[in-house]
Amino acid sequence: MYGVPFPDDFFHLWDFCYERSAASPKDALKSLLGVSLAGPYDFLAGLFADPSILSVKSVHLHCRCYFDPPEFLTLLAEVGTDGQHWGYFRDHPDGEPDFVAVSSCQAESHLLPAANTALATLVWISDRLLAREKDKATAKALRKLQEEVQEYATRHGCAIAVKSVDRVRSRKVVARPLNRIGIVVPYDKKQDIGYRPLPLTNGKLKALLDRIVDSKTPEERDRNGDELQDIVTCVQFANDECDYGMGLELAMDLFAHGSPLFHSMLGHLLPTAYELLGRDIYAKIIKIHLANRTKSIQV
Repeated sequence: MYGVPFPDDFFHLWDFCYERSAASPKDALKSLLGVSLAGPYDFLAGLFADPSILSVKSVHLHCRCYFDPPEFLTLLAEVGTDGQHWGYFRDHPDGEPDFVAVSSCQAESHLLPAANTALATLVWISDRLLAREKDKATAKALRKLQEEVQEYATRHGCAIAVKSVDRVRSRKVVARPLNRIGIVVPYDKKQDIGYRPLPLTNGKLKALLDRIVDSKTPEERDRNGDELQDIVTCVQFANDECDYGMGLELAMDLFAHGSPLFHSMLGHLLPTAYELLGRDIYAKIIKIHLANRTKSIQV
C-alpha cells in the first residue's frame, strides 16, 4: 500500500500501546504525551472500514504535511494541533528507515533526527516534556512511561537510542539542503561520480529564492528567475553525467523553501531526480503531494 517495507519496531510501538490501552491503542499516549499514533497506524486502528477501496492518492496524502518530503512517513502526531509530528525517514524506499525524524506543519521547514525507532520516539518526546514539567505527579508518570518503554525494549530485544541517531547516516550525507536533514545518494568519491555541489551556498540560494518570491513585477521576477534557471541548466548537465545528487539537492531546497511559485519547477526536478536514483515510489508521492499541498495534517 505504501510502497515501503515496515520494520518490526513499527509493530512494537503498536503492541506497546495495546498493552497500555487495548480498547484504543491509537490514543494510549494521548493524555500523558499529548500525541496519538497516526498515518499507517490508523489502518491498524480500523479507522478505514475497507482499506482496499482507498486510492493511492489518499494513502500517500494521509497525515502528510506541507514540509514532509516523500522520504518522511508520519507515525505520531500532536493531538489537536497542526504542529509537530514524528515519522520514519529513509533515503531509499527499499531500505529500512534511517531513523525517526520530527517535522512541523508550520513555517519551520527543518527536519531533525529524533530517535532510532518508533518506540524510542516516546523517550524523545517524554524527555522534552520532563525538561519543562513542574507538576511532580506528571513528571513521575513520564518517568514511569520511560521505564516501561525500556522494560518492553529489553523484553523484545529492541535498542532504544535518542542521541546521535544520525551518526552512521551523516557519514554518507553529500549535502544538506535547506531542510537540514541532508541527502544521501550513491557517490563514487574516487571517480567523483554521483554528486556535484550547487554553485550557490544555502544562504545565497535562499536569498535568491526570496528575491524571486518578493519581486514586485513580472519583469523583475523574470530577471531574478534567470539565475535560478541557470542552476537548473547545470542540473541538466549533471544528470547527463550521472551526478544525480545535484538535482535532488536543488529540488529539496525548493521544496523546503515552500513557495508555491516553485511547484511547477519542482514537479519536474524532483520526480526526475527520484527516477534517476531508482526511487520511483517517491516520484509518485511528490507528484500527488504537489497537487494537494496544504499546511495542515491531511486526514
